[in-house]
Amino acid sequence: MASTTRKRSASGARAAEAGSRRDEIMAASAALFARKGFAHATMRDVAQATNILAGSLYHHFESKDALLLEIMVRFNEDILRDMHAIIDGEDDPMVRLTSLIELGISYVIERPDEARILTNDAHYIRESPTLAPIAELAAKAEELWIAQLRIGVKAGVLRSDLNPRIAYSTILGAIFSTLRWYRPTGRVSAKQLRRHVTEQLLRGITS
Repeated sequence: MASTTRKRSASGARAAEAGSRRDEIMAASAALFARKGFAHATMRDVAQATNILAGSLYHHFESKDALLLEIMVRFNEDILRDMHAIIDGEDDPMVRLTSLIELGISYVIERPDEARILTNDAHYIRESPTLAPIAELAAKAEELWIAQLRIGVKAGVLRSDLNPRIAYSTILGAIFSTLRWYRPTGRVSAKQLRRHVTEQLLRGITS
């Protein structure tokens, strides 16, 4: 009995170690892809960045596309989870929209590597059948956003002439544009960035 328990414990430890190693590989790869561009990065680059032999790397991920897929699916699933938490936990349409904008800014601040990949490699992701799940998750987030904008218009808190799809694209474009200039160690704090960008965006769409 004790032997079986030890075997299970060892198996669990190995699984946890493997999961931790995958997370390390994904984090280092996201930073590499964001800095170098996915198209220009190779699995050899990934191996160097993660300090792991190329052969061992393929034990975790069968290809560069598979690696990107897992990185970006996790990113988009996390966004969707947090969006649903906001939408399901708040009835006021204005509070919902404010929280959604702040959430988007937080993701750009806290996970800039994935945000840069989503921006810089959008065309590659859209054109690759292997990466279709990423686009599908992004589309779900877009529809959630647009639904909330439509609710805001119907409730009278947003401009009656607002085009929800154009407004969505404008909002997301403004949020992701901060990647070009915002520096966490600069004069503008994350809290200040969230407040100022949110205020400016809401000013343009409220009634």
